[in-house]
Amino acid sequence: MKKLKYLLDSYALLAYFQAEPAGAAVRNILKDASSNHVLAFLSVISLGEIYYIIARKIGEEKAGASVKDISCLPIGLIDVTTKRVLAAAPCESAASCLLRGCICRGNGCGIFGHNRHRRSRIQGN
Repeated sequence: MKKLKYLLDSYALLAYFQAEPAGAAVRNILKDASSNHVLAFLSVISLGEIYYIIARKIGEEKAGASVKDISCLPIGLIDVTTKRVLAAAPCESAASCLLRGCICRGNGCGIFGHNRHRRSRIQGN
C-alpha cells in the first residue's frame, strides 16, 4: 500500500511554528511522518519563503535557526528544477502545480496554510 504524501507550503509550516490553529493539522502530519505512516514534503521554494518572511520580520539569525529546525523535522525537501517550474506554469497556482508535478506518484495531499489556498487532495496516476 502506498503511503499518503503531503506537500506543505510555507504558510502551513509558519502556522505550525507559531502555534496557530492551522498548525494543528501540520502537527498531526508531522507526528504521522515521524511514525513512518505518511510522507511529508516541502519545496525548496517554500523553504526560501520561510527564510525570507522570518528574516524580514525578526532577522536573518532567527531565519537561519528556523531553517535548521525544519531540517530536523520528518520532511523531505523537493528541489524545483526549471523543467518542473515550466511544466507547472499552466496551472492555476504554484502550490497546486508543485503538488501535481512533484509528489503525485500515488495519492497526494497538499496542506496550504495561506487563506487563498485550501487543503486539496489529488489522486495520482
